[in-house]
Amino acid sequence: MNEWRKDLGNFLAEEQVLNKFQINRFFPLIEGQAQAVVQPTDRSEISSIVKIASKHKLALVPVSSSYDFHGSTLSSQQSIIIDMSQLNGTISINKSFDGMSVDIEPGLTFRKLNKSLEEDGFRVITPIRMPADTSVLSTYYGRYPLLEANRHGYEQDWMLLTYMFTNTDGEMVATGSDGLETGTPQGDCPFSPRMDVGRLILGGMGAFGIVSQASCKMKYRLNEYEFLFCESDNLQKLVQDTRKMTLSTEAAQSVLLLDNKMLAGLAASSIETYDKLTNNLPKWNAIFALGGESDLIEVERKDLEEAAADHNLSLSRDAPTTGLEVMLKEEFTKPTSAINHFEYDPHVRVEYYSTAGRLSSVRGAVTEYLQSVGVNEDEQIGFLMNSIELGRTYFCEYDIFYGERNIQPDNLPMIGEVDLLQLYRGMYQTVMDNGGIINVPRNSIVSELVYKRTELQPYYQSLRRLKGVMDPQNILHPSMLFNGEGGIPSNIGGA
Repeated sequence: MNEWRKDLGNFLAEEQVLNKFQINRFFPLIEGQAQAVVQPTDRSEISSIVKIASKHKLALVPVSSSYDFHGSTLSSQQSIIIDMSQLNGTISINKSFDGMSVDIEPGLTFRKLNKSLEEDGFRVITPIRMPADTSVLSTYYGRYPLLEANRHGYEQDWMLLTYMFTNTDGEMVATGSDGLETGTPQGDCPFSPRMDVGRLILGGMGAFGIVSQASCKMKYRLNEYEFLFCESDNLQKLVQDTRKMTLSTEAAQSVLLLDNKMLAGLAASSIETYDKLTNNLPKWNAIFALGGESDLIEVERKDLEEAAADHNLSLSRDAPTTGLEVMLKEEFTKPTSAINHFEYDPHVRVEYYSTAGRLSSVRGAVTEYLQSVGVNEDEQIGFLMNSIELGRTYFCEYDIFYGERNIQPDNLPMIGEVDLLQLYRGMYQTVMDNGGIINVPRNSIVSELVYKRTELQPYYQSLRRLKGVMDPQNILHPSMLFNGEGGIPSNIGGA
């Protein structure tokens, strides 16, 4: 038996150290190198696991969710997965007007948390294109885009107030007001009278520390929802018109623009209805989501209808297919469409951000690239956009549909003239070459494409220096810096 296994066995039960684990079927482009999965049940066990990993120089990859659509938890080095799903409790809820926050553990899901909060009229904001059984903390910590970004431009880490993390020495560190002896009983505050190392931990995506607890903002529950729809054959015109409408009215919790395949994935209840909807739905669709009290919804609806008339845009209260309103309501509390869509039509995602002004040039370049490699964009590619801060920026997602199920990294299907991995790389490269922004490189493939760019070398070398300080043995999620490349030793604070 390996020495590290013996050390783990000194404080973990046999069932907490797993030698068998499921291959990530949602992201078949990378083969993980995990040697084992350990499942801590409290923060002290996280600390002990990190100390053992540091002692034996073992790479640690933190995992909180059952679903990984991006390959974020697949390491390019021999590693141990530290599965936080057993830490799935609500520690405390501050319901006061001054507080409105909830302290949670990393394995707690949106489904479980929102179910417990809704009884008291609260909720936490769900992400776009992620299922309800996803970890709240890993979603916010991982900076996944949020569904209700149109009006306020919600940022993911803005939803986190304070948090605790474990550093590579196994020490527990608290940020914000949690790090003060007195704390703030009236509510958690992310600020405190010292330099904020916590932002570095968030930005490190598990490469600088392992978050083990956090305080999240709560919002009031939306009692009612209503949706307005419009369609077009021209995406660019639809983008321009919807942005003019939202800028002039500042209405709608969210504004989604998506093609027929993505809308079919949201609305379908079976693979049969998915295929039918894909063929029958309009090419481009916009969905305005209104939420709150009925009188507020009525005001916003009238504002949007008047703005639509001013821009000669046809806005309808009737959904383009039966049952869509029910599925949309679920997306705001207990979303399921991401899993359903994958089951109906397996795909991998290419995600980026774009300003409205850059959108057409990025999409035009991607279309040219797809044509150059023989890919039929209408049949094999899906596209979705989510408005952020009234269309100032858009979260954009291409889906590459590859059709086959249970494929392996060593036997990827051909799409057009290239295999799935080549197409994935090529689309990301084209997006970046034409001004698309990769907010988070979620796997070693994308991180290499991002950090090898000439203009990002100063930034990348700065990250490596920080990695050398925070994690000198390079044991925490090494694949966040491509190929597991370690940090640069630094004399910061030393001789």
